[in-house]
Amino acid sequence: MASESERKAIPENPRQYICPSCHLHLLSWTTHTGTIEMFHKVALWSDFWTGDVRLICQYCLGATEILPTALVDLLRQRYGFYVPRATPTPPGTRRD
Repeated sequence: MASESERKAIPENPRQYICPSCHLHLLSWTTHTGTIEMFHKVALWSDFWTGDVRLICQYCLGATEILPTALVDLLRQRYGFYVPRATPTPPGTRRD
C-alpha cells in the first residue's frame, strides 16, 4: 500500500496539462501505465535555482505548473527531451 507522501507525489489519472495562456491541451499522462499523449508542440524549461521543470507551449510560450519528476523522466526517455542543468564554474575561471 502506498504511503500518504507517495500518493501526493504522483498525480491522479489521467493528468492533463493545459497551457495557461492560450488554453491549448498540451499533454495527457496516465501514471499507472506510463502513457503520454502529446497534442501540441512542447518543450521543457528548467528553473536555474530550484531545478523545477515546466512544459512550455511552443505556440504562445506559456508555461504550465511544475511537472512531477516521473513525468520529466518519461519525457526524457521516450522523446529525448533535454533539460539543461547548471554546471558549476571552477574557481578562477571566467565565462564571457
